[in-house]
Amino acid sequence: LQQAALNPAVTIIDYSARTMSFLYTGTTNLMAVSKKNDSDSEEGNLEAKENLVGALQLALCVGSAISILLLTTSRRLIVPLIGNASIDKELLHAAWRYCAIRSIGFPAAAMIGTLQAACLGLQDNKTPFQVIVIAAVLNLLLDVALVGRKSAWIGGTAGAAWATTISQYVGLGLFLRKFATKNTACKDRNGEKVSSKKNVDRITKGFL
Repeated sequence: LQQAALNPAVTIIDYSARTMSFLYTGTTNLMAVSKKNDSDSEEGNLEAKENLVGALQLALCVGSAISILLLTTSRRLIVPLIGNASIDKELLHAAWRYCAIRSIGFPAAAMIGTLQAACLGLQDNKTPFQVIVIAAVLNLLLDVALVGRKSAWIGGTAGAAWATTISQYVGLGLFLRKFATKNTACKDRNGEKVSSKKNVDRITKGFL
């Protein structure tokens, strides 16, 4: 029953996630252009950070919009994928719970994809690899811990959804921490030194 509920729910989530791919393509191009224009100057570094702030703001808005849309429409979308409204109600509820929980993670997923794209645009392959590996391992451990539980909102398909959602927010936190701990500094437009940690504070304040 749980596996049958997972198939249509994953289909809805996966196709919804693909609608955010334009964010990542645009961010990679934007950051690559910023690096190419003036990769060694402090002004160029500031421009790249400002571009990243804008990309994260857009990612948060798009991710939140899709999250709300899924919360309000996923139940109606599941019915035609499963068959009809006369099917097992528990199957329908299990699929909806998966969609509802996964939709909570869409803002984090959008920002993770944007940060990963920014790193690739800046020719930094190491940071995304480290974050993705840690998030994947955490996702696996949470799957093992939660899926076997009997609670409707914690075990089964819901447990798998919570595992992915939690790992997404942990991954987002790791990305932001990476930016905060970089041993670099730049100057703002007034010539004042700005540490990388302050730059991350500026980023987080920009989209919170």
